[in-house]
Amino acid sequence: MNQDHPAADVGLRITAVAGLTGLSVHTIRAWERRYGVPSPPRSSGRQRLYTRDDVAALQRMHELSRSGMPLSSAASIVRQERESATTEATSPPLGILPTVTAFVDSLLTFNEARANDCWNEYFAATDLGALLRNIAVPALHEIGDRWHAGTASVSQEHFASNFVRSRLEALARQHTVSREAPTVLLACLPGDWHEIGILMLHVTLRFRGLRTVYLGQAVPFDDLVRTTEDLQPNVIAVHGSEPSSPDQVSSLVTVLAETAPLTRVVYGGGGFEDPSTPFIPGARFGGRGLAEAADVIETAARER
Repeated sequence: MNQDHPAADVGLRITAVAGLTGLSVHTIRAWERRYGVPSPPRSSGRQRLYTRDDVAALQRMHELSRSGMPLSSAASIVRQERESATTEATSPPLGILPTVTAFVDSLLTFNEARANDCWNEYFAATDLGALLRNIAVPALHEIGDRWHAGTASVSQEHFASNFVRSRLEALARQHTVSREAPTVLLACLPGDWHEIGILMLHVTLRFRGLRTVYLGQAVPFDDLVRTTEDLQPNVIAVHGSEPSSPDQVSSLVTVLAETAPLTRVVYGGGGFEDPSTPFIPGARFGGRGLAEAADVIETAARER
């Protein structure tokens, strides 16, 4: 081990991290649980193994909090700084990254091996946010536009959607978080079968250190209420694409005010994008983009 860098990426125990940062073990665990900083991997024996970057993140968060900044704001800054540093450090010249065109072509020709290579190469070179923002979302939009224009078949559109869905589900399974992390329940409202967006949100929130419970497409209203009442999550995030979606959210807010009063309701989707649609009292609009929605939900989840 390099003695000049005792926190090299070899897997530090939490007691060693406490000694390096001056923070107590209790504080480190509390920050990880409540704010997602740090977010260390675990060994095969389920022990946290911290890295040099985790130590730096804790030191940075401690510095910001001592300046008077709220811990939730400090954590948000630390995560943004780490994401920016990771992208700058790992991104090769754009010319050698897989392109949206290559990814779309592989999906339209049912070339799963090539599509998988594009997905993995881009993810390895950047991060989850860049993968979704620059590859997955534009590709699905282009294929959807081609289907509407009659230049792509139903089979091609289904193959593309199923490919992306399967990769997102795999990422969600691979990324585990603390059972004590804030919980977010995610679901599509009744009649809404467009799940790719909220599935991306599910994975994004897991990568931010939140515990997610994903219910999927077109969840019946009564089931959605019952599950929320049983789980009492920090947030329930719903996606709706139907004209009835605003009324469904209003009804959800009314019911949960009595049975899950501490659960925040966040909503989004095509059913809410008409500028004339009013904001729903007692709920929060997640915005019109994946990153914005993740920020709104994470803020709401960590408030409780």
